[in-house]
Amino acid sequence: MNTEERKHKFMEPVPDNLSDYCHKEGLPSYREGQILEWIWKKKALDPLSMSNLPTSVREDLREKIYLPEIEKMNKSGDKTVKYKVKFWDKNEAETVLIKEGGRTTVCVSTGIGCPYGCLFCATGGMGFVRQLTPYEIAVQVLLAASAGKANPTNVVLMGMGEPFYDYKGAMAACDMINDKRMLGIGQRKITVSTAGVVPGILFLAKSAKQYKLAVSLNASNDTDRKKIMPVARKWTLSALMDAVKQYTDITNKKVTFEYVLIKGFNDGPSDARKLSELLDGVLCKVNLIPYNRAEKGFERPEPAILLRFQEALKKEGVEVTTRFSKGEDIQAACGQLFTGKQKKMR
Repeated sequence: MNTEERKHKFMEPVPDNLSDYCHKEGLPSYREGQILEWIWKKKALDPLSMSNLPTSVREDLREKIYLPEIEKMNKSGDKTVKYKVKFWDKNEAETVLIKEGGRTTVCVSTGIGCPYGCLFCATGGMGFVRQLTPYEIAVQVLLAASAGKANPTNVVLMGMGEPFYDYKGAMAACDMINDKRMLGIGQRKITVSTAGVVPGILFLAKSAKQYKLAVSLNASNDTDRKKIMPVARKWTLSALMDAVKQYTDITNKKVTFEYVLIKGFNDGPSDARKLSELLDGVLCKVNLIPYNRAEKGFERPEPAILLRFQEALKKEGVEVTTRFSKGEDIQAACGQLFTGKQKKMR
């Protein structure tokens, strides 16, 4: 069986598909709700455990439902857990479960590799095979929650890949995560992070959804940004900031700018000054992320430089925090996700 045949043999267990399945199999409509509850609420990954369904239905579902598999798990000293998830075409992506205070956040991937290749990011060196389907994005939350025996409170589309490479697909994935019949996580608890894909930002702005937006900025001018983020060659800072302002004007919500601090590149006083000028008048906050080693030849600035940069932004009235990523010891921190070279579909 080739990969395309395998793909079409299995069913993604989402409401529309299960409704069609029940209709075709002559099952009463309430079976759809039972199956959804077993999978998405009770986290029953084996249909044979769905005790209120007829045995014949359970056995049939076991043959037909498409559930990606957790291939490997790594646990950090800070209790962060990284899962390597294998999909129908044998390609893999990584999902991270982060527990902090009263929050349990699942960081999901949206692609097998990434189409934009940021130089400071390990995923960027993998190349790009394909975008994950909305279901493949959403089901990572289910898999991590089931394996980690956790009830996620927050979801971030910040793993491998660029969500807005397929912005309609990203929104469909968020809708599944939010759907009360499925994971039921509130819209304001779901964040989409983009490298700066302008059409996606505008699509989210006009969608009337409450999903949060994070933008990976990492430089205060086009020249430097293009050096480390190829996406900047297509959408300049001017175009990006125009889109962000439209987003904040339409939604009246803050955008979060992620700024990876790289030693000797974007961490100087002039960088902080230019960044504060760029963000002047924008409804936003800034997350400073000290570079996480990803075998890219970059280094993290010293603590004194981090503090100086943060204080310089604060002095100019910018809302800013420094975020030290969890899971660095297992290569699960921001910019470290990597599964090696993947296989193209045939």
